[in-house]
Amino acid sequence: MAKERTVAALNRLVQACKDSEHGFRQAAEAVKVFDLKQALEGFAARRATFIAELEAEIGRLGGKPAKSGSIVSTLQHGWFHLKTLVTSLDVGDIVTECERGEESVLKAYTEVLQRRLPREVRQLVAQQERHVRDVYERLCSAETVAVRA
Repeated sequence: MAKERTVAALNRLVQACKDSEHGFRQAAEAVKVFDLKQALEGFAARRATFIAELEAEIGRLGGKPAKSGSIVSTLQHGWFHLKTLVTSLDVGDIVTECERGEESVLKAYTEVLQRRLPREVRQLVAQQERHVRDVYERLCSAETVAVRA
């Protein structure tokens, strides 16, 4: 039973990371500011790495990885509005939506870390959570810069 709960928690993170990766890719396509575009592409690539790590851990536990992010997950994680903003090309709004999305991803990681997890799973999740927190903080500071641009 504990393995099933751990797999379910990790699959929640897989879905959150897939939504995040997709959102960052959409945002990167829309922005013209080179440094911001590069940062967003890097965030997306890192989420792809996280997904692979989480899926490997799920497999090691005997579970099946989530196939994709879901519309429910997307709505919950704040990435849903990004699609409409991308067409407006307002950099400040795009960064704000990325920030909201990452805030929700960070919340998902925090909730999973509050569970009882096997040591190796906890280490992986904690490492990824630190990166998500760093990205969130960078986006918060980038928002101020992007709005001034």
